[in-house]
Amino acid sequence: MSEKARIQQSIEFKTKDAASHARHLSEITMRNLLCPLILGALLAAGCATPKPELSVQNPKADLSGLKTFYVSRDNEAKPQDEHHSQTLGAVQVALTGHGLPATSGLLSAMPADTGCKVMIHDHWFWDLQWYLLSLDMKFYDAHSGQMLASGFCRRAAPAIRRSPEFMANELVEAILSTCGGTTNH
Repeated sequence: MSEKARIQQSIEFKTKDAASHARHLSEITMRNLLCPLILGALLAAGCATPKPELSVQNPKADLSGLKTFYVSRDNEAKPQDEHHSQTLGAVQVALTGHGLPATSGLLSAMPADTGCKVMIHDHWFWDLQWYLLSLDMKFYDAHSGQMLASGFCRRAAPAIRRSPEFMANELVEAILSTCGGTTNH
């Protein structure tokens, strides 16, 4: 191989090597720039504080005239475990804490002198531990069966999860404040 050919080959090798090196540097630079940007965007999105879903509906009901409340699950046929019992008790305590005398149990055991039947549907979920995902509460006139008010609360995000007692109290307070019921606790 002639001297000129060796020099030409050396130049071509160095040119290819320089181009490869430049491409490698641009990949590293892009990685160094994009990774922190993507990580920052993910953190910012994860730091946004979600709000609980809370809705109340009432067909112009006045719950203040009702003397006794009875809390029961909307589906007695489903097995009732400790979680459902805890929710029943939490709603009963929340109503009583707001000045509304309440008892709870199976719908078939509701006392005849009950003024308002409160039907609840609680949805429990497992995510490293059991928690109350949502609570649906409906107030009915115990004698006519007419719905007086209803409310729904859902707390899915880990940052806003609360105890059944907190959720029951939050929902009872929201319903009573729109229905003219007692809200002292």
